[in-house]
Amino acid sequence: MTASICQCLRVFRISCCAILALCSLCASAWAASLPANTTLPVSFVTNLEAGKNKVNDPVRARTLQEVLLPDGTHIPKGTVLVGHVTQSIPLHFDQTPYAVQKPSLLAIHFDRIELRDASLPVNLGVRAIAGSFAVEDASRPFNTTELQMTGSMIQVGGDTYWPPDNKVHSRSGDIVAYLRKEGVFARPMVAEANNAVSGLSCDAVSQEQAVSIFSASACGLYGMTDDVLESNGTDGSGTFVVASSRASVFLLAHSAALLEVLP
Repeated sequence: MTASICQCLRVFRISCCAILALCSLCASAWAASLPANTTLPVSFVTNLEAGKNKVNDPVRARTLQEVLLPDGTHIPKGTVLVGHVTQSIPLHFDQTPYAVQKPSLLAIHFDRIELRDASLPVNLGVRAIAGSFAVEDASRPFNTTELQMTGSMIQVGGDTYWPPDNKVHSRSGDIVAYLRKEGVFARPMVAEANNAVSGLSCDAVSQEQAVSIFSASACGLYGMTDDVLESNGTDGSGTFVVASSRASVFLLAHSAALLEVLP
């Protein structure tokens, strides 16, 4: 009888220790968070179209390059971010003479990032969005010659670099970023938003961040001439809104965004 009781107590202790260890692991995983102002350059996995996609439809994107964090850890290239559609309004053209068209709207909120050991909640603003054609232009070399086989790379926003050289230059010739083995890194700069409603802008970030195909000063919309960035989510909502009074908002797969963790 005594031996049986001792065995039961041992099993109970082992079970309690296992439960405590599991709770500790879960707590540490969910207590972790990405530092404020961490940038995440991502590519959208599928097409997104206002009116066709419904509210709460899932949105998936993958990081375009490795993201280095201040504690020495990193987020691998290809890491998945998951979000959802919060608004989806197609354009209904009003043929009434002099009618002011009600814009099409597509609003997106990213909810979490799927890391190897945890699924972390995130609240992200957007610094810049590039249409798929702008992404393609920024991903291929220009001015390739027999003497310069690699050609120059022109980032979304206009910064340039020549791959044998690790320095990225702005249009004025300043060194604003560096090409490293993990990708392109810069200290994002203050800038007024391109193709956006009045007042939208991007703040400077003092720590070096992953930017991939985006310039250090990239802010707003690129390669999306019919669209306007109505909100970048930096009001704390983490929801960015693209609007258009010419057509229903349409984000092709492989369009890209430079997201930023909100404080």
